Amino acid sequence: MWPNKLQSPDNNDMKLQRIIKTSIVMALAITSLAQAEESSEKEPIKVLQIVGEKHHDYESQKVLIAEGVGKRVNSTWTTLHHKTKEAAKQFLDNPDFAKGYDVVLYNICHAREPDAEFIKRVCKVHHDQGVPAIGLHCTMHSYHIVLPGNPLEKEWNKMLGVHSHGHGRHIPITITKTDAKHPVTKDMPQQWKTTEGELYFIKKVLDGTTVLATGVNGDKDAGTQPVAWVNNYGKAKVFCTTLGHHNSTVKNPIYLDMVANGLKWAVEKDDQ
Repeated sequence: MWPNKLQSPDNNDMKLQRIIKTSIVMALAITSLAQAEESSEKEPIKVLQIVGEKHHDYESQKVLIAEGVGKRVNSTWTTLHHKTKEAAKQFLDNPDFAKGYDVVLYNICHAREPDAEFIKRVCKVHHDQGVPAIGLHCTMHSYHIVLPGNPLEKEWNKMLGVHSHGHGRHIPITITKTDAKHPVTKDMPQQWKTTEGELYFIKKVLDGTTVLATGVNGDKDAGTQPVAWVNNYGKAKVFCTTLGHHNSTVKNPIYLDMVANGLKWAVEKDDQ
């Protein structure tokens, strides 16, 4: 009987040791998983900022945007400032121009571009590859195709989600939030006003575009115009705002909050 009595405590000890070891392994696994998830969450968003060509203070704005949004979003920034439309075209006419980046931010003013196939190739990077895009201000007036017989909705306009032509006088704009639930605008004030402004005229809001905010400048002929919206373009999510002509607007905390929220929304997967 004694051997059995002595063996029983040993078996219990062994079972207890196995339970302890299993618990430790599970705890370590859970900790490692949590650390991996935390590390993944801290991975900075890689932003490619493309700026140029003229009519705006891009030297200042590229810094204001990178630093202002960078303080609000964990991100790393690469800025390419093309002084001419030709230089920008040379860079963009490459299917891998956005390789290695999580989002492309356009703050450009390259007006007329007769090469429709070039524009389609640029847009294809977003539409087919799913690279998110941010469009600021004169980006909406960029890459207009002037060849006769082309439809109003050029490929660039399809990506941005609107067709815009012309703008109002340089006077303050009062912005009103029209979508209080969207992640881009939910934390914005219901209404705010720029100290300076250039209200863009939106000729058409294309199907699939969701307007988040509108603006008025007090000019009856200008009317109420969309100033911020989101669009789903193929595999890509796109956020745009026509605001941002003046540096006083670009450095406004509300404006930077909006662009930061737009960037976060654009890179976030829909299934998250």
